[in-house]
Amino acid sequence: MLVFIIYLVGIICNKDWAVRPAGLYSGWHMIEDFLGRTGLRILSGLLILLAIVLLSYLFLRSSILQ
Repeated sequence: MLVFIIYLVGIICNKDWAVRPAGLYSGWHMIEDFLGRTGLRILSGLLILLAIVLLSYLFLRSSILQ
């Protein structure tokens, strides 16, 4: 979960390593062409935030059940 939080901070701070990961022309680049850099940041930030919330929920749920 720490990796997701660091990635989310990178997206919020508009860091290239978070917004434009290295690699070949991938789906994220197509989304960036369609939505623009800000739209890509918003979309990927929401997805990462959703992952953080889901992981937190699963962790708390497993902790409470034990």
